[in-house]
Amino acid sequence: MIDMATMPTETQRGPQIVISTPESVFPMQFEGLESAAKDYIVQGKPLSDLATTVQLFQRLDKNYDGFITAAEFSELLTTTLVELENQALLKQQYALVEQAKNAATTTTGAPNSRQLQTGNVAAHQVQALSPDECMKLTVPEFYCSISVTCMSSCAGCGWKSVEDREFYICVAPSATSCATL
Repeated sequence: MIDMATMPTETQRGPQIVISTPESVFPMQFEGLESAAKDYIVQGKPLSDLATTVQLFQRLDKNYDGFITAAEFSELLTTTLVELENQALLKQQYALVEQAKNAATTTTGAPNSRQLQTGNVAAHQVQALSPDECMKLTVPEFYCSISVTCMSSCAGCGWKSVEDREFYICVAPSATSCATL
């Protein structure tokens, strides 16, 4: 069992990875990132449980040219890993809440709240994360609907790169959204 309390955080690991990555791997193609990321663990979970390799590549390829440069890697890796770490922690918190709900149901013999629907819920009805949850974090973050994650900056949210500071969501650049910057 991995003791998460003794594991370095992604804030610590990210810069170490940047420093130890040889310049010869840049510009990095998708296959290079895929190979490097395949066994990476964040908060005891495989990276693949938090984001696909495609999503990770898109976050790091700032100019969307199909290659990750050393500058992009250096600038975005740590931030991206911290965002994924926050996502993993949020999932762990949800799991604990669900365990507590299930324990309350089991010990009382009856659910502690009225259930309007039983059985399987359609996939479109389940949303693991919402903008409100990102806004309620200790340090409010922006909700990216593309990756369904909370981010400290919308720079990694694909084409929704503008930060709406009123609702804490990432939005597409437009005359209206950019005018409020």
